[in-house]
Amino acid sequence: MTVIRVSVKAGRDLFTHFHPRASETVTLLRGKASVAFTFEGLGDARRVTNALRKGESTVFPQGLVHETTCISKKDCVFLAFLNSADPGIVPVSV
Repeated sequence: MTVIRVSVKAGRDLFTHFHPRASETVTLLRGKASVAFTFEGLGDARRVTNALRKGESTVFPQGLVHETTCISKKDCVFLAFLNSADPGIVPVSV
């Protein structure tokens, strides 16, 4: 497992990316964030979005493109728990 503490400036986003070898659980410690991932099923790709408040969590499934945007007036801080010691990270251009 890998645990990372991440800070995102108010009004900014974390670069869009995915982890080829791990799912990621994000727990927001401070601020309010918009989180999203793109789910590619048998039909068209579907975008799943949610707003997180302090103390709330979400899961990004392994291999799915995801992003986090700090939508509060104060900086956001969260913990990212990845279920692999070597999750990999692949940036995605949007």
